[in-house]
Amino acid sequence: MFRKRCKILVALGDCAVFGGVPAMRNFFPMEEALRRAYVETESTDAEGKIPDDIELCRPTRVRALHEVVPVDIFLPGCPPDADAI
Repeated sequence: MFRKRCKILVALGDCAVFGGVPAMRNFFPMEEALRRAYVETESTDAEGKIPDDIELCRPTRVRALHEVVPVDIFLPGCPPDADAI
């Protein structure tokens, strides 16, 4: 619906253009990434467990914006250069 109302859609920043740092998660199985994030990290408390909460998004794959909807302009950078914006 949103894309249908846009005259121009801009992918602004590396996360939108490429998937950014979050897309690095695509190289590992979801359960392995969650285990590392919630159980095995050096800062995890003794009870460390993977939360079982509806708010914990479990995507199968992180995607760039153009993989979801057609994009007209790509402006990479983290953050994008102010002059380019």
